This record gives sequence, structure tokens and C-alpha cells, in this order.
Amino acid sequence: MNISGATTYEPVASRLRARGVPVLFDSRELPRERPILDVLAVRTDALDAHPRGLPALVRSLFDGQRHLHELPIDSAYRLAPWLGVARGDVAGTFRGLRLIDWAGQREWLAGPNPRLATATRGLATFMTTLNGGYGLPSVVASLPGPVTDFLPLEAP
Repeated sequence: MNISGATTYEPVASRLRARGVPVLFDSRELPRERPILDVLAVRTDALDAHPRGLPALVRSLFDGQRHLHELPIDSAYRLAPWLGVARGDVAGTFRGLRLIDWAGQREWLAGPNPRLATATRGLATFMTTLNGGYGLPSVVASLPGPVTDFLPLEAP
């Protein structure tokens, strides 16, 4: 199989580099104001069917982040089998990632001028300049804002 390019993340990226695959772009080169964000999208019927599921997931996310920062050695033991890497390599899989804590989540998602809305408009403008946009600005303008109902009001 001949692959021209792939988008991936750690630990797969390190495995590919070890096989001599060149890095074409590393998202760590992006400026802080233009990060790659993971977005959690949930269907309303799933929320209706499992009303306690999303709050529990959000709470677990913050608990996991706290555990990773406060107990990195224990985290390495727990994450190594799941990531398929040696315990000593776990920290490297997170190198360059910015795990946004509760305050950062609120800054990106909530308030009168959330950073996500600004970043989305900036990306739409950039993509429009790059390839004509194909109606992207109007699509972005019609998107609903982020729902912060499940983001705790106080730091967990």
C-alpha cells in the first residue's frame, strides 16, 4: 500500500516517524489562538434517553485531566495499556497538547463573546480566501452557538 499522507496523533504519529514517514505538518506549529479543538456533539434523543450521561461524562473528563496533572506516574500506569505504549512513553503522547481546563472551557464556550465563535469566523474567512468558500460563511453564520448547559458553573 502506498499512502501519500495521513492525519494522525500520538502514539501513532511516533510509530510512523520511527518507520521513516516524514512529517508534513505538525499542529503544534499552530498559534495558540488557532488550536485544533475536539468538539463533543450529542444528539438530543440521546440526551433524552440518558439524561445523566452527559453530566457524568463532563465530570469524568475534568476528573481525568486533574488525575493526569496531579498524579502523572499513576496516570502513566493506567494509560499505557490503553494507548499501547510503554509507561515511560505516556507523557510523550500528550506533548504539545493543550488540555483545556474548566476555566479555559468557559472562556472558549461561554460568556458574551466566546473564543470559539471568533475562531470559527476566522477559520471560515481563511477557508473562503483559500478556495472560494463554497458558501461556508453563510453556513458558519447559521450554526447555533455552543451549548454550555452541561459545563459546570463552578470549577469542579
